Amino acid sequence: MMKRLSSTCVSRTDSKDLLDHEGRATVFSVIRESPGICMSAVAVRADIPLSTTRHHIRVLERGNLVAETKIRGKRRVYASNATNIELAAALADEATAAVLDALSRLGPVSVSALADDLARDPSTVTHHLQRLAAADLVERERQGRVVINALAGEAKDALTPEVREESMPQPRLMADGSGFGEDDC
Repeated sequence: MMKRLSSTCVSRTDSKDLLDHEGRATVFSVIRESPGICMSAVAVRADIPLSTTRHHIRVLERGNLVAETKIRGKRRVYASNATNIELAAALADEATAAVLDALSRLGPVSVSALADDLARDPSTVTHHLQRLAAADLVERERQGRVVINALAGEAKDALTPEVREESMPQPRLMADGSGFGEDDC
């Protein structure tokens, strides 16, 4: 005869209890540190077999701590509260992360200049730029025979923080009109 569990029992997928398991906590930590990471990369970083990692991710999904989606043909895992998973996935991929980094450093640039900076073939760089443009992370604009590429939207906000005057320390004035800086206090 089967014993019936009372409704006061703690569910096996109670989110606070999910992370009590050492392996699952490690998997969750890796995912939180690298949103958009592939499941196989989680297994490598957590030093846990892929099948075990897959199990822990399924349990974390049922507990609404992580979510999984397929982006550009790869299953990507991220914390449920993650924002802009397309950007996270692009940054988790070494090739597209290099393109995004170069665009943030160089600003609007042609494919050939970007290819020179990355030491990659222009056709390879174009391929990555097209994928990033499809994800609305890069804007591409033709100017004559040249295509100019720049970061777009949230990618621009996330990767190129602007230095604003109000964030710069302002000199303070004394009553006699002489100034002193923050280091003089």
